[in-house]
Parts: sequence; structure tokens; C-alpha cells
Amino acid sequence: MRIIIGNQTEDTLQNMNSDDRIFSQRVIWFAKDDDVIILSDKPDITFLKYATSLTGTDLRTLKFLIPPQERFSGKHFDQYSLTDKNFISEVLGCINEVTEIIPMWPSPAISHFAKEIGLLNAFKGAQFFSQYGVELVNNKAYFRALSASANIPIALGEVCHDIVEAKYALRRLLKVTDAVIIKQVHNGAGVGNELIIKNSASKLDDIGAKYVYYLKPENNAINKYLTQRWNWASFNERHPVVIEKFQTGCQTIYAEFYATDSGICHTQTGRLGYQNHRLVEEIVPLDGIPKIDREKLIDYGSQLAKLYQSIGYRGYLSADALIDKNGNITFTEMNARIGGSLHIYNSIGKRVVKYTQDPKRAIAQYHAPLNWRSLNFDTFLTNLEKLGYLYDPNIRKGVIIPFPILPEVGGFVSFCIVYQTEEERNEIYEKLDNQFRT
Repeated sequence: MRIIIGNQTEDTLQNMNSDDRIFSQRVIWFAKDDDVIILSDKPDITFLKYATSLTGTDLRTLKFLIPPQERFSGKHFDQYSLTDKNFISEVLGCINEVTEIIPMWPSPAISHFAKEIGLLNAFKGAQFFSQYGVELVNNKAYFRALSASANIPIALGEVCHDIVEAKYALRRLLKVTDAVIIKQVHNGAGVGNELIIKNSASKLDDIGAKYVYYLKPENNAINKYLTQRWNWASFNERHPVVIEKFQTGCQTIYAEFYATDSGICHTQTGRLGYQNHRLVEEIVPLDGIPKIDREKLIDYGSQLAKLYQSIGYRGYLSADALIDKNGNITFTEMNARIGGSLHIYNSIGKRVVKYTQDPKRAIAQYHAPLNWRSLNFDTFLTNLEKLGYLYDPNIRKGVIIPFPILPEVGGFVSFCIVYQTEEERNEIYEKLDNQFRT
């Protein structure tokens, strides 16, 4: 028996302005018989039945627990509710022989929870996380410092702790480049990034930045920008801000690892795709780049993973990087948590598709374009079946739905295409886009 905690994020490091119930339910893909799953709200029963039917997990053996919801009404995970006295009693009443506690976000709250139920040893890295180690290993500013210490290639840039530092850093960078990236140290999928462009004629859309700001050709342009955006970038001066040279003409790739007490192991590589300032595509395994460049990605990523493991981190790590057309790799961040890749390659890939077996398969996860019509889970599933694209285990191809589709959260739709050739993937995507585009 394991305890899996779907705490997609917590409010100690960033503002809670979205609904996490869709993405947190991806932990259902990790579930095995007899596991206990803790979520901020009840799971979507349609998605639950669908996912477990593919993984082969016996739904009847799973136990779902919901901590008190006073703070966020179930939309977000309330880390403090884990140690609620009545909730602890409920947990103790339904567990036995727990082998591991697996959170998505390994915060101090998980250490406190593990201690309360007498299972501190079941939470790997508990002492490190109890002292807020999760902030250290997921902070883009600390990432730059740790990478520099290990001679890992990172973008030209600086870490700024106040608006004056930022002003001088921007001046220095804009002397050597026309575009820079401003990064919040805690955020993901490009949501915490802003691209600053000096040349108003530049149009850069397929980038990992939600916002774009064009500097006006005036002497105090940098001051004006920072006056407007410093509080956003620094979370109202709670955190430092990263300012980096923007790398043009690059692909975003990653190498993922798992850290234990004895060391690290490489688990997978993949590619991310952005369009209209949104993360829209993730493909595993990584293809389309020379073998020597893939090995370089893994080698540098391994060095980073070993460094993070050496300071106490335990769990999954994803080292993100950019690669240009000449094979030059620049690392951008380390995600030390269960991120958006694990369910694709480890659960859907290994457990469902068995994608490393011959004939090998690849998996592309897409977030639907914003111009798709509103859908619910059953409607999407029915349409996939009519189109002949519903995943077929006999040929190990088709479409798998990785998240619930919740109308109360805006009907957000994601889908995974399991394919053998690029032509198959493109055909399925185009047909789906034509079917659901408004």
C-alpha cells in the first residue's frame, strides 16, 4: 500500500489563481491496487473508471480521502489540512503496511503529515523537505547558482533581488541582445515568464513566455517597465527575479531522472512545444536530434541530478534545456517534483502502451487549441470512437485522454496521441482539430 498525494501546488510560494483539480487527478495514472489517494476534492468518476480500465488497477481496492476544504473549497490543495486531527484519524483508520508516501509537491506539510501518522521513513527525503528543501530545488535563481558551480551551460543572465539590480542587469543584457526573458523564480509552463523586446519589428510567438513587452525607444524605457512589472515578477518582492538573454531558434527539450539514497537513474527524455505563448505539446521519447546531442543532454542533466541528490533531494527531477540548430545546449531550469511528464512516459507509456517494445511507439500530449468548442469527457470519448481514433490496445495506437474534462473548470481538454510515424500523428491531430474547432 502506498499513499499518493495530489498536491499539484501550494500557496506558500505563489498566488493561487487557478483551479488545480484537473491536473492533480493525473495521480490516478500512478495508482496501483490498494493505494490510498489524497486529493483536494473528489475524483471525477468517469475519468477514474477510464484511467484504471487502461492501467489495469482494480478500482474497488483504491481508497480516496479528501482533507478539510475550508480554505479553497476543494479547488486547490490545502497543505495545512493534512494534519487536521479528524483527517489524521481517518487516514489511520484505513491504512496498513504503507511502503511509501508519494506527493506531487514534496513540501514541509508532507513531512508533518508523515510524522503525524508515524510513517516518516516512508517519505523519502523527509528531513530535507521538512526544512523547505522543496523551495531550494525548484527555485530558478538557485538553479542558476547550482548550475554555475557545476559548469553546466546556462543562458547569459543574472539573479536580481531588487529593482535597482534589475535595472542594471537589463541595461547590460540589452547592450548585447535585442530580447531578454524575465522569469519568476516559481512558476511553470511559461506562465511566469515575460519576453522583453527592444526591436519593435521583432515578432516572436512560439516561445515559452506568456507575456511580451516591447520597450519604447526612450531613455527611461527600462525604468518604466520595471515600475510596471517588478511586483509581478518578484511576487510583491517575496522572491528574487531571473533575467536572461533570450535564445532564438531553439527547441525546448528535457531529461528526467529519479534520485534515491544511493544515487540517480535516468528515466526519459522528451520535447516541449509552445504556440501563441502556451505550452501545447509534449512528446516522448525525444527524437529528431542527433544521438550525440541527446547524450550531451543526458550527461549534463545527470550532473545536475547528482548535485541535487547530494544536497538531500529525493524523487523525480526534470532538467529543462534549449537546443539550437548547431546542437548547442543551454539549460534553463530544474523541476524537482512530479511534473507534467511522468504520467505520459511512466504510466501511459510503460503500463498502458508498453511503448519501448517492438514495434516501438511514441506519445504526444497536446493541450487543445483555445478555439475548440466546449466538450465534456463522454462527448470527447464518443467522438474519438466514431472517428476511429480511440486507443486500441491490439495495435497500440490511438488517442488516450490523460486528464478529466471538467465543465466547472472551463472544459479544458488534453489528449495523448500514441503513434508510430509522424504522418500518423499529424493526421490524427488535424482530424481532431477539424472536428472540434469552432
